[in-house]
Amino acid sequence: MSNTAEIAMTRSLFGVYEVQISPLDLLAIESVLRQHRLPIVELGTGYGVTSLYLGMAARLAQKQMWTFDCVDRRIEPVKKAWLPNMTFTQADVLAGAPVAEVKVLLSQPVLLFCDDGQKPAEFRAYAPCLLPGSVVMVHDWTREIGPGDVDATVRECELEPVERGNHSLIAAWRKP
Repeated sequence: MSNTAEIAMTRSLFGVYEVQISPLDLLAIESVLRQHRLPIVELGTGYGVTSLYLGMAARLAQKQMWTFDCVDRRIEPVKKAWLPNMTFTQADVLAGAPVAEVKVLLSQPVLLFCDDGQKPAEFRAYAPCLLPGSVVMVHDWTREIGPGDVDATVRECELEPVERGNHSLIAAWRKP
């Protein structure tokens, strides 16, 4: 097997290759999901494959899942598999009315998954809105967002790190 094929295999979910999440990231997400069975709010739908995974986790926990993105890039197989507990909203979550919509969703304990194109801004905008019992996770940790982007907000909001395993591009905190 070529290196290209091996890399592609590590970036698939449900046999679909349009996914930007690795097996190590999935292990980290699973670790958080096992500890915190909450409704899910995802910022950044992308092709929707990870959204479908999160939506299935929410459905199994009898919870809702909402996902937001500026552009609907969900691929056709994902749209066909979309679950009844999942809501997609095409919107910029950092501007206008969608900000209020996301804040309404955060008026209950949730798992907030920041995976859109402006992760530091998303984290700073919404982590302060989280209620006790909520968890915030970010993808692309150390690539698109890092400690310098979140440390002040983590301190101000008194967020506690959530164990998520090593070597993952996922970082997570909970609001006690």
